[in-house]
Amino acid sequence: MAGIPSIGTELFLVKAGDEQADTKIAHLTSAGAIQGTAEEIDVTDHDSPNGNKEYMAGAVDFGTFDFAGNVNDPTLVAKLYDLLSSKVLRSWYVKYKDGSRADFDGPLQSFGLDEQTTDGLITCSGSIRISGTPEYQPTAASDGA
Repeated sequence: MAGIPSIGTELFLVKAGDEQADTKIAHLTSAGAIQGTAEEIDVTDHDSPNGNKEYMAGAVDFGTFDFAGNVNDPTLVAKLYDLLSSKVLRSWYVKYKDGSRADFDGPLQSFGLDEQTTDGLITCSGSIRISGTPEYQPTAASDGA
């Protein structure tokens, strides 16, 4: 197999409080990356070999998960605007075509309707600020990849 197709990737907001089910952030046209970057800590001292800088890894920052999509459900748009205003940390997951998924927590950092053109669809985009460490859950079909 050449790889796992990205078409079919889904983003979900995990249910909380009195919500009955996880909310699918539907009709995505783009689902971002979950990629960490370790800060660097300068540990250079006067005994560093050959006068060279030395570093060790610091805290890992997983950045933001960006998404974009077509608007088909105005109630979902309203829910995401409310979530942005609430500033509440929520749980999310991205489900891939092969059934694997990545789970993470974070507040909705940005959300809005995009520019509207005369020959296009109403679209939206947003970013979730990843807080903590995401967890990737492979499926049996993707083990060993």
